[in-house]
Amino acid sequence: VGGDLMEMVAGWPDLPGPDAELADLIRRCAECKLEVVAEDEFDLGRRAILNLGHTVGHGIEAAAGYHLYHHGEAISLGLLAALRVSEQHLGLAPEWRDRTMATLQRHGLPVVLDPSVQVDQVLQLMSRDKKSDGRALNMVLLRAPGDVLTHQDPDPAVVRAAVEELLP
Repeated sequence: VGGDLMEMVAGWPDLPGPDAELADLIRRCAECKLEVVAEDEFDLGRRAILNLGHTVGHGIEAAAGYHLYHHGEAISLGLLAALRVSEQHLGLAPEWRDRTMATLQRHGLPVVLDPSVQVDQVLQLMSRDKKSDGRALNMVLLRAPGDVLTHQDPDPAVVRAAVEELLP
């Protein structure tokens, strides 16, 4: 995961972009996801890498009452939080979050959390996420692009700061 496909997404022009190339981008993204799912059909291992941003994103979605954000919008915010936690917990280079934020903004995805969404509620709901086992948060984090670590239990203060940073 990552590599030239990541470069293609990062360099994509304003949506929808060139029709012929858009179909190729969608196909390549689907093939990448299918490859991961085929390797882990029963969601017992590597497939968890597809959940980057989902722990915080699901918390945001639920705290916002499932009406303020579409799923992908909540996940884009969760992705930014997960990348910030990755910096603090695993040493991910900060430019990856900056680069991701620029890509999300360029394509009209939110990068700022609506102030009506309560951080405490997001954090509480994250603990109920399907990846949580009651003892650990089990976030998916990055050491570097393509170097994904699953079942990470970062410091709660680092997670809180990453979610708070999303506020305006």
